[in-house]
Amino acid sequence: MKNPVDRPIKLETGNTLMQRAKLSAAANALHSLPQLAFVDIETDGTDINTANILQIAIIKPVINSDHDTLSYSTTWSRYVLPWEGYSQKNNTAFHINHIGDKELETAIDIDMAVMHVTYQLYHTVIVGYNVNNFDIPILKRHCNYYNEPLLYKYSIDLYPAIWKDKKQKLGDAIKTYNLPINLNPHDAMADASCCIDLLSEVIERNELPNTEEDLLDLFSSSKNIWQHFGKQKIIDINSDHKDYAHLLYPTPASSQKRKLSQISTS
Repeated sequence: MKNPVDRPIKLETGNTLMQRAKLSAAANALHSLPQLAFVDIETDGTDINTANILQIAIIKPVINSDHDTLSYSTTWSRYVLPWEGYSQKNNTAFHINHIGDKELETAIDIDMAVMHVTYQLYHTVIVGYNVNNFDIPILKRHCNYYNEPLLYKYSIDLYPAIWKDKKQKLGDAIKTYNLPINLNPHDAMADASCCIDLLSEVIERNELPNTEEDLLDLFSSSKNIWQHFGKQKIIDINSDHKDYAHLLYPTPASSQKRKLSQISTS
């Protein structure tokens, strides 16, 4: 594994007018939540046990604590090289994500990507589409390989939050909620950005709560489990995060209430 970077990780914060408009529109729905990290990855296959990561995008809206508004977002997106010599011919999903040799010329090595991801996602709430059954298991597999624990708090999966009885793609969700069309589908940054619109919309429609306490209440309720196609969870707790792991185990109601009151919502 490479040595850690010897300089601070630089994040892109020069948001465009469109990005600022998106954040402004989402402010009312998202400002009371902990630090969110909208995540999407692109891979060379669909098997979570073998797929290699080819692109990672993370968007973190930044809350203005003085005014409870979302003033800007930090973004990190890179193409990833699974191993030295990897090329387009190894990417069986090229017909979907179009990540070829040209894109891989600017890719960073997987071990460096893992280091960035663990730094970016530390103590955040991950949000994504099918993130609990796809993105997070693949990220965890790679992080565990390099002994870098992924210490996010918990995750919000918009897929089972939106669809209760059928399989649908991200693009279908965008159309159903009459949101701006994704002009670059299967690009990790574009897909992660669409999830900001989706989360704020489902919260505005009262289809998901907008506080940490209510989200954690949802985790322990029967409404958290999508009963079709493999029992997907809307809210899933990260067992590696010491402040939240206890929620995975049954505890007396009074004890759980005390522990919830101690959890930081920063």
